[in-house]
Amino acid sequence: MTVEVHLWSDLLCPWCYLGLRRFQQAREKFEGAIELTLHSFELDPSRSAEQHPELSAAERLAQKYRRTVEEAQGMIDQMRALGAREGVSFHPSGGRSLQSFDAHRLLHLARETGDERLPRKLKERLFRAHWEDAEDLGDRGTLTRLATEVGLSEARVTALLQGDELTLAVREDERLARELGITGVPFFVVGKLGLSGAQSPEVLLRALDQALFDENDADSGAAGSARR
Repeated sequence: MTVEVHLWSDLLCPWCYLGLRRFQQAREKFEGAIELTLHSFELDPSRSAEQHPELSAAERLAQKYRRTVEEAQGMIDQMRALGAREGVSFHPSGGRSLQSFDAHRLLHLARETGDERLPRKLKERLFRAHWEDAEDLGDRGTLTRLATEVGLSEARVTALLQGDELTLAVREDERLARELGITGVPFFVVGKLGLSGAQSPEVLLRALDQALFDENDADSGAAGSARR
């Protein structure tokens, strides 16, 4: 049996990076098959690449959440500590990305290849580029290099980034998120269960096990009805 998992996340969200890492840990312990679909979500699609480039990460965070710079720095330090436990070296002070829309289009391009592993590989690479290597996901040259690193065709990537291809695919993911009432990410749909936030591997594994049980139970019920 295969458990379907849908994950909405934003590349500019540190909790989404942790959420994907934790899901991968749960996946390694899960005894069934998983079909993972990654969906696009922009926490702040109106952000401009020209907004306050001179501010530090703590100053930008303080401004966004109406905190003091000291409180914001405490939030950053906490995220770094959490990331270290998952093998992630957060360097938010260097991250320059303010737009993720083109990166989301590339993730849809990876989905279109039919290789279930490729979107996950690209997502992980983009997360690492932004959060650990301080690369700009709004720069198309950077996106082209990162996408070709994981196996996408350079010509195909260049053609996509020069036009508006797969714009509607990103917007459809975001429309579906609104329809489901998703307002924050990461958000997992595991079988029939919705899980909000960067849940622990243990919680995610229990959700996977429950979804597998539900699938097997439904099949047993259908088989019993057919024999009557």
